[in-house]
Amino acid sequence: MKKLFAFGFAAAFAASALFADISVGVSGRGAARAFDFTGYKNDYDSDAAESALENVYGKDGSHSSPAKTFAEFVHDFNFSASTEDNKLGFNLDLEYVVDSEGGFADVSLPDQAKVWWQPAEWFLGQVGMIEVDDLRGSVGDWGLGRRDIGSFGEDDIFDRFYPQAGVALSFYPVEGLFIGATFDAYKGEKDDDVGDWAENFYKGINVGFGYTVDEKFQIKAAYFGAKDPRKGSDDELENDDFNGKLEFGFDWDINESNVLEVGVKVPLWSDNDKRNDSEADGYLLQVIAGIAGENDNISYKGHAGYISMNDKDKDGDLSYYPVISLDAGVEVAFDKFTLGATACYGGVFNNLHDKNVNVNSFGAEIYLKKDVAADCFVFAGIADSLVITDAEDTLKNTINKFSIPLGIEYAF
Repeated sequence: MKKLFAFGFAAAFAASALFADISVGVSGRGAARAFDFTGYKNDYDSDAAESALENVYGKDGSHSSPAKTFAEFVHDFNFSASTEDNKLGFNLDLEYVVDSEGGFADVSLPDQAKVWWQPAEWFLGQVGMIEVDDLRGSVGDWGLGRRDIGSFGEDDIFDRFYPQAGVALSFYPVEGLFIGATFDAYKGEKDDDVGDWAENFYKGINVGFGYTVDEKFQIKAAYFGAKDPRKGSDDELENDDFNGKLEFGFDWDINESNVLEVGVKVPLWSDNDKRNDSEADGYLLQVIAGIAGENDNISYKGHAGYISMNDKDKDGDLSYYPVISLDAGVEVAFDKFTLGATACYGGVFNNLHDKNVNVNSFGAEIYLKKDVAADCFVFAGIADSLVITDAEDTLKNTINKFSIPLGIEYAF
């Protein structure tokens, strides 16, 4: 990635002399979890079960960890420019992280480092590290995990096209129609370099389309190659049985202030027995719905998800079990502050083995948010989560986590 960063940085600034309109933006976010406390309770049904599972769940009885505080500050810098006729330009995003555990991090490329060319309204070409969001979901959480417990994100509904060192082609042949394709040469962190096109080119292809009717309802579909750029590794290239995934979905702008989105993901395997439920690809089907909107001084978001995960059944054959997830959040704006709350539930119901193993997760948070300047706010709250693992005739494990989230966000 260091070579990729150097290439993107040098290319963007070498080209900056060509551009007439140059802008710089800075944004940041800081979050802390004060009094971060975890408590455990384990109940084993037999000495044999305790002996076998002690390394996973700890000893019988109740335990707790000391409360601690963790803080992280992320600063983003954006440089962008375009020619006077707005047909050629570049974007460069840089990120700098400071946290209480690792200290200062290197400057990195978190989002984009690209040169783009748009000679006509119906075509856009881009080269570099690129985000293409024409099909991506738009209903995320309140703050990328800083004021949420367990919320889904935009990519859970429908993934973005995200080549790390490649080309993106976007076509808009008629009003409402988008056709896009990306090609990625990046191989992963293992080599810290671009890879061999003959080895990974076809697994880095993404292609899809979306059609919007009356600017209110979009239907969309896409194929994502086996290479996932967000993993930062070429491990998936070694599995010749995984052939990427298909995604389908729709977005419905119910009115000017409310939207409903649904996305479906279907992984493609040439040999189902090679699925692995410990990886993100180890599922048969994923369906996520998201809804968001605002009315007067109230803003809300929520998701509902169903995932069919795979595992071996009692006979050793591949079978599936359901995973259910729900989350919701609301913010109410008053004259001097905003009151917010989030809640979530997750259920895993694995009945494929000799013993049923059910995991139920609950989370809730309430917080206050205060605007201190334009595009700058601080927040503080109370958060708690509870995870109950119940293995039939074996054990019940309960984990409770409590924290006081604090944070700030700014942009200018």
